[in-house]
Amino acid sequence: MHALHKILVKVDQKSRDREEMVETARQDAEDLTKGFYDRAFDWRETDTAGRWSEVYPENVLLSKDGLDEFIKEIDDVRKYQKDQIAMCLERVSGVSTDLKELVENNIDKVQNFGALFEVKLIAELLSGDYVFDSGFFDGNWYSAKVTDETIERIKEEPDDWALVMFDYHI
Repeated sequence: MHALHKILVKVDQKSRDREEMVETARQDAEDLTKGFYDRAFDWRETDTAGRWSEVYPENVLLSKDGLDEFIKEIDDVRKYQKDQIAMCLERVSGVSTDLKELVENNIDKVQNFGALFEVKLIAELLSGDYVFDSGFFDGNWYSAKVTDETIERIKEEPDDWALVMFDYHI
């Protein structure tokens, strides 16, 4: 399964031309996320946006090139994560997800392991764990959670951010 991941990095724009900033952002995003091998990906394309290359011919977006579009890309991630959580909640409706009950009834005897997976994914997304299903990593805060503060930081320094698109597989 493939998924587009958006990696937010802060870029030092002093004495750099655009090409150098793009390459530095791409390398920073790759370096920041390489430790998530086998958690967020088992294979990835980092030189391009891979399967999403038609949408993102250059896999690095700079906030200074269009702040509104840049923020929309990040806000799309927030919507995606909320949709993921809603889907998980829908899948577990009618199944007990009460943690106390699961522990008291001995987790070994739980019949619906799919429900446990959904609860685990909800917890990962809510807590900002970087996993395949998060689709985003904030390299400045080391979190996969998009918050209002994320957007505000970008708006406060509109020329200092890059969003790097990678094609992940798991």
